Amino acid sequence: MDVQVEKPSPSLARITVTVPAEEFQGEYERGLQHERSRVNMKGFRPGKAPMQMVEKKVGSELKDGLQRHYIEQAFRQAQEEHSIKPFNNPRIPKDDAQLAEDGSFKVSFEISLRPEVVLGDYKNLPIESELEPTTEDSVDRAIDDLRQQHARPEPAGEDGLKEDGMALADVNFLFGEEVVFERTGLRLGVPQAPPGIDQASWQEALIGKQEDEQFTIDMTLPDALDKEEARGKPGTCAVSISKVFDMLPPSDEELCKGSEVEDMQAFRAKLRGHLEDNAQTQEQTRQETTLLDRVLTDARCEIPGGVLDEQAEVRLEQFAQELEQRKVPEEERGAALEEQRPLARQEAERGLRALLVVEALAEAESLEVSSEAMNAELAQIAERNGTDIEEVRKYYSEQNMFQQMAVELLERMVRTFLREQAEVKDPA
Repeated sequence: MDVQVEKPSPSLARITVTVPAEEFQGEYERGLQHERSRVNMKGFRPGKAPMQMVEKKVGSELKDGLQRHYIEQAFRQAQEEHSIKPFNNPRIPKDDAQLAEDGSFKVSFEISLRPEVVLGDYKNLPIESELEPTTEDSVDRAIDDLRQQHARPEPAGEDGLKEDGMALADVNFLFGEEVVFERTGLRLGVPQAPPGIDQASWQEALIGKQEDEQFTIDMTLPDALDKEEARGKPGTCAVSISKVFDMLPPSDEELCKGSEVEDMQAFRAKLRGHLEDNAQTQEQTRQETTLLDRVLTDARCEIPGGVLDEQAEVRLEQFAQELEQRKVPEEERGAALEEQRPLARQEAERGLRALLVVEALAEAESLEVSSEAMNAELAQIAERNGTDIEEVRKYYSEQNMFQQMAVELLERMVRTFLREQAEVKDPA
């Protein structure tokens, strides 16, 4: 196999791989012999089927696999011998990779190269902390939130639905006499009116309602309805209540028992610790994002246009799938895609730029993602999803997601490095 590399420009490499007929044919015949020893063909014992029948069955697939093998081998050899840093893997149309009449194999393909990244200052960057102290008021608000989150439903009394209560109901949106939206068994609350309904009117209509009561209320029909002509038009919301509940918050004793503490003083101390930890984590994330944005802004690199176009199209394809899932009419999708195109290109450029800068900074500081870090991440994913680590490993392997995981872990390392190297000042 002969591999030649040309660089028409600093951002492009052209790789040509040539495999003589005798080499390709030799590998092909060895592959046929291997397949003959393992393929099952009716009427023949393993390894005894005629070679012509084996070739007819697996020959085309075997040749395609050999061609891919030589292309991948040439790609690796070009990187090692010519120190090229590719931006993407080779994508070669099938018609471009064909055997010549004499049985030899030759194909050329182009690869976008990673541009040079010139980093600005990234150490000792000044940043002011925005971390606020955890006050008694914030602990009180957190306790109130916990009481609401863990409140249990009890059948409502004679006063009907209260402001902090909950109802189960069937809800229909009407456009004239036509039902354009219907749901059964919805959980309804006073603080959250359905879209298109005035909050004050909703509260007035809902408070005090009893089981088996019905009512209607004027509304503006939502834009997401399947019926296009009804979107944004005046309509009616018809509500049929089946159950009404008071929401009973947990007592102090129940809160303490759930947190495995003896009394409310210990509960408040434990909750305060959680609030302080969460606030610290959020502040660290904010600092890291701010610092990384500065580094991205100061770095200089020029992204190859072909790669940028390709990534922008990937984002547009994802957006098109979202439009289809949202059942946006086909005639509206084209205009929506064109409107999204500049944004998709901007997002693609920022994503690629961030990737290049993160990798350049990691290389400059010898930051590497170890196999231990990968295994630790897999273990955390398995724990969060209540599954086995080997199942997660298998899934990530089948979906070719290990590279994405490594990039995400590397970015975390760079973000942490920037924060630890920064000059963090206390709030003024």
